[in-house]
Amino acid sequence: MYRKSQYAIYREAKLFIIKIMSNIAYRNMEYLA
Repeated sequence: MYRKSQYAIYREAKLFIIKIMSNIAYRNMEYLA
């Protein structure tokens, strides 16, 4: 079974969080506009 390195997991988590944060920010901007 292939185990991801700690770095790969960290990088994916960071990308995932950035995507969610930008989605929320975009919706907030739309809501406030």
